[in-house]
Amino acid sequence: EINSSYENNRYESDDDEEEDEDVENNFYTAESLEEDENFIEAITEYKKILAQETSEKTEWGLKSLIKLLKISINQRNYSSFLAYYNHFLTYMKFANLSYIDSVLKLAPNSAEILKNLYEITDNFYKKNQDSYSKTTYLHRMKFKYLYLLAKFYFDMKEFEKTHEIVEEMKGLCGINSSHGFLWTRVF
Repeated sequence: EINSSYENNRYESDDDEEEDEDVENNFYTAESLEEDENFIEAITEYKKILAQETSEKTEWGLKSLIKLLKISINQRNYSSFLAYYNHFLTYMKFANLSYIDSVLKLAPNSAEILKNLYEITDNFYKKNQDSYSKTTYLHRMKFKYLYLLAKFYFDMKEFEKTHEIVEEMKGLCGINSSHGFLWTRVF
């Protein structure tokens, strides 16, 4: 009985490895299509990788989402960008800061897009705040988006909106209003 259990586990392990290799091959096929500027087929291939994932998130799914985010920004398809971003958030427990920073750098400098990204992040954070502590990536991402939004409004000389966002940023950091002067100076 022990021997047959070992054999079954070995075959399951081999199946998992083959499946991983298939997903990896699909990713590189999609990447090649993207490099050839065949974006429609590349998008289809990246989406296939996401569809193959079960409840378990994988690095290939995350990388595919990053690629889909980049393609949608390059094609100025902001509605797709926002949809992919919403899906991206489900990878927060898996993603590291370099992935998060690469998504932040993709965001166009548009108040509407930044507000939408913030709202999506905020809604996701509120729904999942019990499973995310204040030290997690999602909290940092929310803070960075607030910073980008505040900077955008500051550059547009909309100081009242800037002030509102800075107040929210202070709240995320646990800083009360009595320290406002320091925050204003830092900002």
